[in-house]
Amino acid sequence: MNKRFFVTGIMICILAFASESANAQMVSLERAINSASEELSENLKSGSNIAILSMRSGSAKMSNYLFEELTSSIVSRRMFTVVDRAQLTLIREEMNFQMSGEVSEESAQAIGQKLGAQYIVTGALEPIGNYYRFRIRVIEVETAAIHVTYSADVRNDQIVTYLLGSSGVPTSAVSWGNQDFTAGERWATFGLNWLIPGLGSYVIMKDKVGGTVLLISGGIGTIGYTVGYLVMMADDYETGTAIALVSLGILGASGIYNIVRSSTYHKPQTRRASLIDPEAWNIAVLPGKDGIEQVSLSYTLRF
Repeated sequence: MNKRFFVTGIMICILAFASESANAQMVSLERAINSASEELSENLKSGSNIAILSMRSGSAKMSNYLFEELTSSIVSRRMFTVVDRAQLTLIREEMNFQMSGEVSEESAQAIGQKLGAQYIVTGALEPIGNYYRFRIRVIEVETAAIHVTYSADVRNDQIVTYLLGSSGVPTSAVSWGNQDFTAGERWATFGLNWLIPGLGSYVIMKDKVGGTVLLISGGIGTIGYTVGYLVMMADDYETGTAIALVSLGILGASGIYNIVRSSTYHKPQTRRASLIDPEAWNIAVLPGKDGIEQVSLSYTLRF
């Protein structure tokens, strides 16, 4: 029995170590792009003319991001000349291929010759389970030979989610503010409204409409009943009774409104979406007047 537990413990440790090792080998998308640029710097002749031809991925936004970031990283090293994107666009339109599509070695060679480039760079970002594999391939235009290859395992973080998302924001970071009032909050609102008309609605529910209605109706009913009582005490019993009954009716209607409003009123629904970093920038879309949505932007800094 002890041997079985011992072996099980060793297996758990091995699996945990393997999992940690796999996580450690994954890098951010930014790091993968910079490492690819380093690979080109180490293996291509300085001063070469390079054309970044295509970047395949799950979205046009991601493909464009890979193209721009890799171009920027290569240019910042001041070792190569990168073909201008406008020139590349003209060739793409002429030869009818997409930046995010697959390009054969023959097509790459022909495009490179038209651009006057010594090397053509193609790349891809492909899903592998719960992470992504970033690959680039460098083709020498003169010989059509694959001159450099590079690959890296990329973490599926917020940046990747954002760039691959179809809605423009990470869907995993979008949430609806659907936490409604608790039963305790509703009872407290109901009780405070009886103590002072509208107090619970204003303080707990932040319900200005309900609070205002209760404040006015409760005030009219209370004042009216007091006036009716004083009139009765002044020996005008019929008039005082009429005023008091009307006032009691207003107070009764106010009480019914308090019950209904306190039990059915809901918190205004909000939409929140975190951009890139959920612990940094936060956008909240709030219902405003006349159905017009209001947007608030906040930034959180954690230490």
